Amino acid sequence: MSAHEKARALARDFQNNGGNVPNKILANAKIFQPGAKSIQLVPEPCYTNDHSDETWPHIPVISIDLGTSRSGIAFGIIPDPQNGQKRVEWKLSYISADSEDPRKPEKSETILIHVPNQRDRIGGTAWLSTFDNQTSDDFLEGYYVRDFKMLMDVKSRKVREGDVQLKKTEVDLIPFDTEVKKTSTMKMSLLEVVSRFLKVCGEIGFQELQRYANGVGWGNKISREDVNWVITIPAIWTDQARIFMREACLNARFLGKTEDPFTSQVGLCLEPEAATLFCFSVFTRFDSMKDKNFLVIDLGGGTADITYHKLVGFSKFSGGCRLELEEVEGPSGGPWGGRLIDQAFRKEILAPLIGERALKELEKREHIWFKFLVEKFWSFKKQFDGKKSFIFDVSHFCGLFDDSFITKEEIIRNIKNLQDKHNCQQIIQRSGRITIPPELIVKMFLPVLQPLRAHLQDLIKRSFPNKGGLAMSFLVGGMAENPYLQTEIPKMWKELMVPYDPQSECFVPPRAGVAIVEGALRFGFDPSPFRMRRARTSYGLSIYNEKDPSKPLFSKVITKNDNLSNLLEITTKTPLGPYGPVTESQTYLQCSLYELSLIHISEPTRPY
Repeated sequence: MSAHEKARALARDFQNNGGNVPNKILANAKIFQPGAKSIQLVPEPCYTNDHSDETWPHIPVISIDLGTSRSGIAFGIIPDPQNGQKRVEWKLSYISADSEDPRKPEKSETILIHVPNQRDRIGGTAWLSTFDNQTSDDFLEGYYVRDFKMLMDVKSRKVREGDVQLKKTEVDLIPFDTEVKKTSTMKMSLLEVVSRFLKVCGEIGFQELQRYANGVGWGNKISREDVNWVITIPAIWTDQARIFMREACLNARFLGKTEDPFTSQVGLCLEPEAATLFCFSVFTRFDSMKDKNFLVIDLGGGTADITYHKLVGFSKFSGGCRLELEEVEGPSGGPWGGRLIDQAFRKEILAPLIGERALKELEKREHIWFKFLVEKFWSFKKQFDGKKSFIFDVSHFCGLFDDSFITKEEIIRNIKNLQDKHNCQQIIQRSGRITIPPELIVKMFLPVLQPLRAHLQDLIKRSFPNKGGLAMSFLVGGMAENPYLQTEIPKMWKELMVPYDPQSECFVPPRAGVAIVEGALRFGFDPSPFRMRRARTSYGLSIYNEKDPSKPLFSKVITKNDNLSNLLEITTKTPLGPYGPVTESQTYLQCSLYELSLIHISEPTRPY
């Protein structure tokens, strides 16, 4: 029996025994509350009888948090309650999605480095190493690509581009040698880019998992087929993007040779749902939350994802809690991630300093902007608390250019442009270091805070009284590590909730930045806490339009916000159809399922 089958067998055994855990798995399972329908493990040592001649049982899970700006990997070794005979521990390790330095316990930049005829590499440290150390001959072959996750945001792209087909989307790879860009380009399909990135993530995660297994005496007994793999995705993604990610996972060969894109050993987990599992593993005030609603706000590099659940049941115990949740409303949110802060800094601060000519040159030399972000701005942005000034090092910035295209003297002369633009005389320069005061940096956060506030205000308004209100919210994600946002968003929540529930609060858990990848490990063992989901959109089957065959017509199957757990019961009572052939010579029926963006719509968008 594979590790995946063992995990599922545990859930079945637990329910079949009426919630009474068999004695042989009680010590390892950490399952309580008779009659519960879902399972959550806790990171505590577990004990069974010591039989040194037997192997250590384990259920390995690897999770990959593919972020817009930064990505991370985690693996978990979970006691196998079906065959535990030695002392084992619930082991969790968080590692970096970086080929150069995978063991650092933090996320790394989401970037794929591709050199023909060499193994792909990923991560910001690997990118800097490649950029700084390659010879000029190597430059001719080296390419990289970043910001590709946003291309899978079909909903946002449709606003700009109309019809979007991810499988036909191509990505321009950026050469390390900027001179090559003038004469040589390289394109790669988005599917191949994502597949290659995930493949390297899988190799890093499995290598570190095996390293741990060898260290505790398991040798090489863990195979890829033993692992439950979980990849996190934004909650607001369309079904086209989710199916696309499934195919990318298949291409990444997580399980070796499997060709089933819907294998249950590879799971997609909504980022804020993973965060929910993590939040409740560290949250202590469960008694006040029973049968109440809450939001999880996942603020990442590219998007703000929000999920809306009710805590139906729970059982708390030392180290964690097992949950039972219902979805009150489908996922929502928008493209309000940390990258907007980068864009605002570039437009509002950098552009006046370097001038229009240098700005256009910077757009051609994308690597210079990225190097500046990695080496200077991102670390400051992560730690900004609303009180610190940003020190713009003129010598460092000019040194990023491999020529004298922009000089220190030009930038220093342009300080007055920046002062006039923002009416801020506190912008000063000493010894080639320009001080950007905190009140100006705060303005760079407005493109994130303003749309988020408007969206939360709308969510809160329609939650009272019809949907039972909102007891609290949780703030997680990479940007939730920022001290300024940790203050501003809970304060915003308090202000919005005053007319409805002044006692409601926004909770920021410790390690908020890794909440998703750690929560995904728990999801990889058992996704059953999310027992009821609502349709994110409407769905319909394409049918023949007798009145005008040139126009699409569909039979609605699912309406937006429908309870999907009732779908089988509804269609059993009222079967779909009947459907029949259009002509006498037709020998088969083909069903095309369409995804619709609105509840009331006369025509579908495109089939999936």
